[in-house]
Amino acid sequence: MKTSKIILLTILISLVHIALAQVAINADGSAPNESAILDLKSDSKGILLPSMTEVERNAITNPAEGLLVFNTTTASFNYYTGGKWRIIGGTDCFVPDNPGIITGSDTVCQTETNLSYSIEPVFAATSYYWYLPGGGWNYVSGSETTTLIVNAGGGDGYISVYALNDCGRSVSYKNILVKSISSIAIVTQPENQNNFCGSDVTFSTTVSGELLTYQWQEKQGGEFVGIADGSIYSGTKTNSLQISSTTFDMNTNEYKCLITNGFCDSQETNIVTLSVDSAEITSQPSDAVAANYTGGIAAFTFTAYGYSINYQWQEDDGTGFNNITNGGIYSGATTNELHLTGPTTSMDGFLYRCIVTTPAPCSFYGVTNNATLIIDVFDCGTATILDVEGNSYNTVVIGTHCWMAENLNVGTRIDGINSPTNNGTIEKYCYNNDPANCDIYGGLYQWDEMMQYVTTEGAQGVCPDGWHLPGDEEWKTLEMALGMSQSQADATGWRGTDEGGKMKEPDLAHWNSPNTGASNSSGFTALPGGNRLSDGSFYYLGSYGDWWSSTENSGTYVWERYLGYSSAKVYRLNVSKTLGYSVRCLKD
Repeated sequence: MKTSKIILLTILISLVHIALAQVAINADGSAPNESAILDLKSDSKGILLPSMTEVERNAITNPAEGLLVFNTTTASFNYYTGGKWRIIGGTDCFVPDNPGIITGSDTVCQTETNLSYSIEPVFAATSYYWYLPGGGWNYVSGSETTTLIVNAGGGDGYISVYALNDCGRSVSYKNILVKSISSIAIVTQPENQNNFCGSDVTFSTTVSGELLTYQWQEKQGGEFVGIADGSIYSGTKTNSLQISSTTFDMNTNEYKCLITNGFCDSQETNIVTLSVDSAEITSQPSDAVAANYTGGIAAFTFTAYGYSINYQWQEDDGTGFNNITNGGIYSGATTNELHLTGPTTSMDGFLYRCIVTTPAPCSFYGVTNNATLIIDVFDCGTATILDVEGNSYNTVVIGTHCWMAENLNVGTRIDGINSPTNNGTIEKYCYNNDPANCDIYGGLYQWDEMMQYVTTEGAQGVCPDGWHLPGDEEWKTLEMALGMSQSQADATGWRGTDEGGKMKEPDLAHWNSPNTGASNSSGFTALPGGNRLSDGSFYYLGSYGDWWSSTENSGTYVWERYLGYSSAKVYRLNVSKTLGYSVRCLKD
């Protein structure tokens, strides 16, 4: 056993010679070269370094400078130096590192030229390749160097760069997102403003572009100066400048707006002028005619323009002008429209005018022309009215209107089978083609004939001069004067309570039994004249009375009213113009 240990020691000594901390590994026992700390010698063996994949190599913690491994991923020897793994071998070829941060502006103008973008030199790179956004960007110089010079275009996008050498390009690239700012375009210019003293005004412009800023300016002392929000100004840094409570001393002031988008572009709007006027009376009141009955109305009206206008109507009864106050027969005394409800005959010839003023600092004082009140001496309810043939009709005041108290009976009779024509002759139907029925109940008329072939609501039509055909609203006024509410009057079908009874002739001389609720307390004296149908036949004499309005509901239908023998209400509906109905006229 002792002999074996001696033999093994002898062998090791013959293989390894240690001198001065140097190591030689060989088969001939030779000493290590004096310059080597480890001297390996063999003519039949090699050195086997650690083998690993590139991922495993990269996972080595804090690799030492000069550390060696065999990279099984690339089948190459790698050494670590300068903070990087490198390839060793017959040819030392590896791709460049990835580029670093690109230095340059990330917001540019579309028309900007000679823009510079650069990176630090990349290890092992022999050239570079730069990519530009679309939309008109183009190279000036340096597209294969670390410093690129370009002209901007109209598109946003990335400027990117790769590092290159004979082995290839860097694994990844570096880029910078660049926004290209368009030029400013003024789409609509502000317009001159003409307004009344004390009112507000706005100057506006519409602009296309990006990153826009606005600054409104006012001409002061011969040059334009930027203005700020506060006092009378707001929106001074927007596209709309508001000026509140303009004054006379601002008349002819000039303004413009400066628009910029950072360092790229600036534009100025047209110069606009502010004109400040005082109040103005633009139309004069006319003479007014009032009917001589309770509820007769006279109205004086005019127009004036300005800001915060005050009105004061005055009356001259022959002793000079005095202010009018609301109450009694007067309303609207401090507006532009004065109403007199129920003026008396003693007021005929009174004069009226209006004082127009505005408060300081826009003080205005104006006086309208004088207008005269004329009292119509027609005594509605007592006086009668004649048609063009000399037929006389009783009248009645209902509410604020003067109505005929009888159905109209004017014109030449035609048979029910025929239709009237626009021939200059008034044509009517008589129930059952019997003229005696016209004498009692009045004529029946098609709507177009009644209107004399116009469609204007309130037209004179077949009525006497100074009278007109009642519109749907005037029928409602009558009905509400007799007790209907507004909502009832606006409804269709049977409406109200006893308003129809107040309109019907009482008893059974003309109405069929039971003639429900008939009292004729209104004096309207409605008779059941029946109607003529579109086929020329006649129906409902004694049972129903139908009356036209002058108000169309559509091109072929109009509003009408009818009363019935068995109801005290009033029926409202729209019917065909080709029917034949009774007609009542209303004083203008």
